[in-house]
Amino acid sequence: MQTRRIELPEAAKRVEAQLKALDALGRLMLAGEFDLSALLNEIVRLTAARLQTPYSALWLLDEATDRLVLRAVYGLPRSFLRNGPVFPSDSAFRAAMNRGGHTVHVYDVRQDGDVEHGAEALTEGLGSMMAAPLFRKGKLLGSLAVYTAEPRRFTPEEHTLLRIVANQAALALELNRLHEEHLRYRDLERDLAAAAEVQARMLPARAPRLKGFRLAGWSHPWRYVGGDFYDYVRLPEKRLGLVIGDVSGKGVQAALLMAAARAALRSQMESCDDLPTVLRRVNQTLYHDTRPEQFVTLFVGVLAPETRTLTYVNAGHNPPLLFRARRARRLMQGGIPVGLMPDQDYAPGTAHLRSGDVLLLYTDGFTDVRCDHGRVFGEARLKRAARELLDESPRAFIEKLDAAFLRAGCAGDDRTAVVLKVT
Repeated sequence: MQTRRIELPEAAKRVEAQLKALDALGRLMLAGEFDLSALLNEIVRLTAARLQTPYSALWLLDEATDRLVLRAVYGLPRSFLRNGPVFPSDSAFRAAMNRGGHTVHVYDVRQDGDVEHGAEALTEGLGSMMAAPLFRKGKLLGSLAVYTAEPRRFTPEEHTLLRIVANQAALALELNRLHEEHLRYRDLERDLAAAAEVQARMLPARAPRLKGFRLAGWSHPWRYVGGDFYDYVRLPEKRLGLVIGDVSGKGVQAALLMAAARAALRSQMESCDDLPTVLRRVNQTLYHDTRPEQFVTLFVGVLAPETRTLTYVNAGHNPPLLFRARRARRLMQGGIPVGLMPDQDYAPGTAHLRSGDVLLLYTDGFTDVRCDHGRVFGEARLKRAARELLDESPRAFIEKLDAAFLRAGCAGDDRTAVVLKVT
């Protein structure tokens, strides 16, 4: 028994061709081919096969020059690769591309005035050309074209088929872009994680033990890295330097300036006993090494445990709060932030500490950010929260203070705190 081949009607053949084109491009995307050069070469090969033409070419838009740059060809001679952009940016072709969704048909590329390299087409053996724009989310990405060896009229169905292939190709290019963006983000995330580890090592691993005192510090960057820092600097005669700082800005830029400020301050404190001189020198260093909008707020104190005296300079930082009998004193003596202006003087202040005193050093991430209902946490609210924690250990004090801050729905900046208790 012989089976008779059933001829599909023309409409069904057109649908079949479109489905095959979709299937071919779909398989290409599912294959996960994320090498751009390989992807472009496969697109032009599939395009020529689906449209049953001997040649195909793909251009991508160079946003810097606003020109369509040839990126992949199929079946075309090597001389075609040297032609550069085939159509000028002010041509009817480019105008049609920008309208979106329209194909452009040139019956004879050797005689069409919009073709920039028409003369070369004769030696390359090209006749007709049909091109479709590659659009994604309303943005022109490039153009996909097929060529014939002799002049030919493309049918409406072929125009539709090329638009379908071009749409799928644009989607494949977008997936490739997203994949590359993901890889860049992953690399950046890895670098930032490494930077965060380096920055974390700059902070004290533990608080020094001081007879008659208990001490703890903590810092939390809003992003991977930040501009807050604190430090303890051991000094002669059993004295201890207490430092807290806040760099203007956020992120990597702030972290780099934070490292420079910390290094400059440590270097000066270890070689000079006079705090105003230390701050003047640090100010000069940062002023010459930073941009005009960059600065650092600092609070630097030197604690003499035997006399329970804290000598300090506040360089534009949030005033630390010294709690005594539940009342708070603000330590404000000093000057402007370092790095803002040259040749600045700083005036020292002194606090004589007593048993039961609690000193809270903090950055503006605890006070100047907005919380629930759009209100900032503020210094007054910080004082109220701190008064409830005066009997806690320094570590518990900081942990519970931060918990209260988070319960209020506050976030958006680096935050750092150091707590010193006099026993």
